[in-house]
Amino acid sequence: MARQTLIRSQDRGTTRTDWLTSKHTFSFGHYRNPERQQFRTLRVFNDDIVSGGGGFDTHPHKDMEIITYVLTGALAHQDSLGSQQILRPGEVQRMSAGTGILHSEWNASATEPVHFLQIWILPKQAGDTPRYEQRAISTELGSSPIISHDGRQNTLAINQDCDIFRLTLTAEESYTYTLLEKDAGYVHMIDGDAQVTLSDSSTIMLHPGDALGIERAESVKITATTPIHALFFHLS
Repeated sequence: MARQTLIRSQDRGTTRTDWLTSKHTFSFGHYRNPERQQFRTLRVFNDDIVSGGGGFDTHPHKDMEIITYVLTGALAHQDSLGSQQILRPGEVQRMSAGTGILHSEWNASATEPVHFLQIWILPKQAGDTPRYEQRAISTELGSSPIISHDGRQNTLAINQDCDIFRLTLTAEESYTYTLLEKDAGYVHMIDGDAQVTLSDSSTIMLHPGDALGIERAESVKITATTPIHALFFHLS
């Protein structure tokens, strides 16, 4: 029997300041939920909206794979490796913190908000050399890998056995992924509604902001009931 970990959008934690609205799928910052520490190696999944002119001052990270995915607006980044970039929709950013890195990120616009997802993956081993990279991703309809464990198909490679796929499906279109017995799947719905069907024939409906962790399933089928934008994770 497949095991499901369902987190509805309204059950996420929330941080609000004068410049930030952040939704936390897992414990983060002042939001603490002992039942939601992580899912496998997925430690943080934050859905952030930063007002014009707002941002995060310089702060440290260590031994974490950090992925940033902008939905609308533009996000500026600067770090102790000398990287200075602006990330926009249609691009993905990977920062491997390794032995330690300092960085800041802020809204590149003084007036318009920026909306982005920030994802933290625990590394396979600690003490790697810090790395930063961003690149354009496919924005065509369908499924496309954006993060991988080995850098295949022009993806950004991370220090973990994890692959992330971007899904943009039209209504009634499906995406199916086969899982090994020891592995897990994780779906995060960005926009739209979809039915997830597992290999034991169990089904569940997902809506914007919902997430579903899947274990002990041989396959996962995601069928869009409206046009969708989602991320699918293959986790070891």
